[in-house]
Formats: sequence, structure tokens, C-alpha cells
Amino acid sequence: MTEKNSLYQHFRPDEKLFLEKIEEFIRKVEDSYFIQVTDFLDPRQVYVAKILLTTRGITYYVSSDYYEMEYAKIIISPPSPFYEMDFSDFGISLLNINYNDKFNQLTHAQILGTLIHTLGIKRTVIGDIIVKKGQAQLLIDSKMVSYFKNNIHKIGRSSVSLTEDSLENLLEADEFNESVDILTSSLRADNIIASVLKVSRTVAMKLISAEKVKINYMVINKTSEMISVNDIISVRGYGRFIIASDNGLSKQKKHKLTIIRKVHK
Repeated sequence: MTEKNSLYQHFRPDEKLFLEKIEEFIRKVEDSYFIQVTDFLDPRQVYVAKILLTTRGITYYVSSDYYEMEYAKIIISPPSPFYEMDFSDFGISLLNINYNDKFNQLTHAQILGTLIHTLGIKRTVIGDIIVKKGQAQLLIDSKMVSYFKNNIHKIGRSSVSLTEDSLENLLEADEFNESVDILTSSLRADNIIASVLKVSRTVAMKLISAEKVKINYMVINKTSEMISVNDIISVRGYGRFIIASDNGLSKQKKHKLTIIRKVHK
């Protein structure tokens, strides 16, 4: 088995195309000695890319190492002294969404829906959407700033205007991580969801069948989907969690898992 196939077998089959895209970035850097910058990546993609880049011995920088953000960009670069990191090379801009919150409070879903479904903007040029009472911000690809400011005037029922701001003024997300230990009879998606959410397995199966469950940001519809360490599971209406570690089997032969849940403050 080649080194490449040996590495790929540790990831899900549906992640192969993403791994090959990162491999293409690596080849371009090695051939040209110019940096390559990814689009915004979800946390799972960042995790996968970092493993691949580290394994290949490639120099890289992740925007979330410099500012708190869930979605991040990666700079893949030739080694020093051929490149010195400059944060502006990530091409990330912060926009404030200004609106009157007296009668309406913007939600994450409203903002994302307007951007993707109404304007047809690709998810990959949008980073985090931060929403607090009366405040909302967007992290976006810097090349899209003018387009956003000129074309986004209404979200939901609210008239809005967008103003660019310094990343130093990035709002802190209203959530924190909570570590929890659980027992589950198997590593199937339905069993783990039932154990984490404290619902019956029947309810967990219905959530999956209704396509309300995502693993690593992709919708699943098979209750028998197997879960692995570092997988990110989100359940619509219940939040999301990551499998932090598999701590072996209990005396009753159940899997002892540590999960990390995102909890709103």
C-alpha cells in the first residue's frame, strides 16, 4: 500500500476529494514557491488538512491560531526564509451587520439563508457568523467585501447596512465547550446520539432519517453510520458535539467516550 493510500484510509471515503485538493495545493507550492490559500474550511476540514500537511512536512498557518474563529483559512507556504507569515495574506475581512434591533433580532439562520439562498453566495467564502443581542458580524473572504456591501440591504424583515471593521473588534461567540463522559453500547450514530442527547434510540433514528443529523458537516441518513474519534456531530435543534476520545470498554462491554459539547452561555 502506498504512503498516500495508507494515510487516506484513516479518513472517511467522502473526504478523499478534499484531501486531493490539499495535495494539489502542496504540489503548486513545491513547484512555484508561492503560497496557496484555502477557502474557509470547517473545523473537520482544518483537522484533516493539518494531519496531511504535517505528515508531508509542509509549512502551513491556520487563521484560527491568531483569532478565535470556527471556520478558518490555511496558508500553505514554502519554508522560511522563502515566506514570512503575514496575516493579511489569509484574505479575511470582518463586516458588522448594522440594523435596528428594536423589533427584530437577526439569527444565524436568517443571515446564512440570505447569503446562500437569496444571493447565491458560496459557503466557502463565508467564515463565522457571530450573533449577539442587537449585534451581528460576518467573517468573509476579503475579495467579497465590496459585493457584500453593495448587495446586502435586507436580512429577514430587517433593513441592514454593512461596515468593515478591524479583526481586533471580533465579537466573542456566546458559547463554551463542556466535556462529558458517556457510555454507549456501540459506535453507531443512532446509539451515540441517543446516549449524548439522553433520548431513546427510536428518537435518534428518527432524527437521522429526517436528515437532521450531520457528521463532519455532511448530512447522513443511515442510522448504522459508524462514528470515530474527532468526528463532529450536529443535530438540528440539539446543538453539536465532537468525539474527543475513546476510553476503551467498561466492565459491561460498553464504549466509554469523552465528548465535547458546544453550550450557549
